[in-house]
Amino acid sequence: MSLVAVSAWLILLYPLAATLTAGLPGELAIRIQQAALFASTLAWLALAPNADQGADHHRRGKLATMLVIAILARLLLLPLAPSDDLYRYLWEGRVVAAGQDPYRWPPDSPQLEPLRDANWPHINHPDHAAIYPPLELWLFSCVVRLSATVAAMKLFVVLADVATICVLWRIGRGAATRYALCPLVLRSFAHEAHLDALLVLGLAMILWVQQPRGASALAAAAPVATSSPRIGAWRGFAIAALGLALAIGAKWVGGLAVLAIRRSWSPLSLVVALAIAIAPLATFAPLDTHAFSPLLNFATEFRTLDLGQRWIDTLLAPLSAALSLADPRAGRLAMTALALAVIVGLSLRDKPDAAAMQRRLFGGLLLILPTVHFWYAAWLVPGIALAASSPWRWLMLSMIFALEADAIRAATGEWRQPIWVSYAVFVPVLIALAFARFRGSANRQ
Repeated sequence: MSLVAVSAWLILLYPLAATLTAGLPGELAIRIQQAALFASTLAWLALAPNADQGADHHRRGKLATMLVIAILARLLLLPLAPSDDLYRYLWEGRVVAAGQDPYRWPPDSPQLEPLRDANWPHINHPDHAAIYPPLELWLFSCVVRLSATVAAMKLFVVLADVATICVLWRIGRGAATRYALCPLVLRSFAHEAHLDALLVLGLAMILWVQQPRGASALAAAAPVATSSPRIGAWRGFAIAALGLALAIGAKWVGGLAVLAIRRSWSPLSLVVALAIAIAPLATFAPLDTHAFSPLLNFATEFRTLDLGQRWIDTLLAPLSAALSLADPRAGRLAMTALALAVIVGLSLRDKPDAAAMQRRLFGGLLLILPTVHFWYAAWLVPGIALAASSPWRWLMLSMIFALEADAIRAATGEWRQPIWVSYAVFVPVLIALAFARFRGSANRQ
């Protein structure tokens, strides 16, 4: 059996471990899943560069096998208990369906007490109002109107995940299989059911418009076209606008995706597409200034994997002391905005293709956000799927350390992320990026 075949089958280690440990004590189950996820991700890293290599008849059989494995992995994970975020999705959907404003009233408010059901005790952060964009809240309400069950909401997430595979398949079969077999994606969506699957789908749709059919890791070093001749101008515009709407509607940070389509469109086209993408935010749910307050409060109070923010705090401390600032939040926000501007500037400097832009923008964003969760790394996977040599692949492996907080909560009841986890997650990626940059400079010379 070839290395590629062995690596593909090893991807199932994680779904099997998650299924077999479902009834074990919490911390033990998480530790076993963590080890299996690590092994599966190593197999995925070995598989990724070779996913679409070989003669046509061998490649077709290989891709068919890998897609069977991807489907089997999702079927194994679908019945498992999701993250407690899913109960929050159900709650926000009930609130919107009832005509209430989830940005104004947190779940534990007396005003929403009549809406409480059997899922209400499982809601996380009940003292915080909604932090999701309006489009996502409206989608939650659509699911709840059809079926207010955990199974329905989880199926909705998995369908978005499968839709991403289909979109990437239109670009290249190797890209689709790399995404479909990524263990981090499997845990984030088929297992834990995070709605970031909608953001990932939107990013994949933008890549579909921007990348030529058949783009792969083998062509990563060559110039990549910015639009596909197989997609007409108006059709491409519609797909990209819908992709932007999904990206922004799933996470506010999805707005950065507009920069990944800048090269092939005129400024007017970009403005129109962005306006179309933003329009649903004001249509499907109430949106005013107080809609952003819960998000800002949450980011201020709840920080995890915040290595970049810790560095910003270190730089800000002398300035706060010199100016006698009682509340450093404004200064922290300003320095975060400055760091984001630097990331955008560096990302635009050498006019990269759309996949590289997505990797740089969202990868850089993970380095400076005050709150980063395990599944946030899935934002990078569509771009990684089109360039398997990217150093960002290693984030799929190092991010497994982020599960330490889940293990601590299972053992003590307290959700806490040790500071060493931030270094374990991001330092290997920074080293890989620095090495890739050095090697690229040496090759040019």
